[in-house]
Amino acid sequence: MSSSAKDKAKTPEGFTSLKTEAPRPKNTVGFGALKAAAIQVNKYMKASDALKLSLKINQKGGFDCPGCAWPDPDDERSAIGEYCENGMKAIAEEAQNKTINRDFLQNILLMNWQILPILKLVNQVV
Repeated sequence: MSSSAKDKAKTPEGFTSLKTEAPRPKNTVGFGALKAAAIQVNKYMKASDALKLSLKINQKGGFDCPGCAWPDPDDERSAIGEYCENGMKAIAEEAQNKTINRDFLQNILLMNWQILPILKLVNQVV
């Protein structure tokens, strides 16, 4: 292995002792991903609302998928399937009707300095 600064950037000397494992199965593609997205969507919104929104994702006159960098359509697009499953999950979470109220915030430990700026903002809005 080289010791020059120029060559050090090319050689993975610091990573020679890394150990790898067999990948665990995940719901990243195919039916498993669709099922995971459907479960998440069903948690937060009605199926009919999800269908209406899904027909507008990455379509002309619609909105961009929040889960992927799908390019803007410049020609005809499929009316369905022009987005990723993570985009549908993000849309479902944003569409939920649950909010944090004052009682919830008052029960949080106020000495946590990370939450104080948020509380100040909430008190200005509420």
